[in-house]
Amino acid sequence: MTKQSWKICIQSYARHHPNFANQSEPGRMFCSQISKKVQYRAIKTACHELSHVFSVRHCQAYECLMNGSSQLEEADRKPFALCPVCLRKLSYYFGFEGEELSRYIELKEVFKYMNHGDTQ
Repeated sequence: MTKQSWKICIQSYARHHPNFANQSEPGRMFCSQISKKVQYRAIKTACHELSHVFSVRHCQAYECLMNGSSQLEEADRKPFALCPVCLRKLSYYFGFEGEELSRYIELKEVFKYMNHGDTQ
C-alpha cells in the first residue's frame, strides 16, 4: 500500500508466498527456494511501490516494473526494470544527469551476486 502524498509505503511479505491464497496449507513453510522467491518478489514489489512514492504512476506504454498487477503470476511476468518512459520520470524526480545506465549496470551485478537470475 502506498500513500504518495505522505511519501510512505507499507508492504507485507505474506502475499508473496506461493501458498498464501491456499488456506488449507498450514504453516506455509519457507524452504530455501521459496525463501529466495519470496525475497525476490518482495524486493520487486518494494521497488514498484517506492516508485509510486516518487510520483511514478502505473505504466501503460511498455512492459515495465510499473505495470499494475493484482495476482502473483501477473507480478512475476512483469520485468524487474523500468521502461524508458518510467526511467525518465524517475530521473526527472531525482535530477539525474545521464547516470541511469551506470546505476542499472550496478543493479545487474547485485542480482548476479544474489543469484536470482533476473538481470533484465
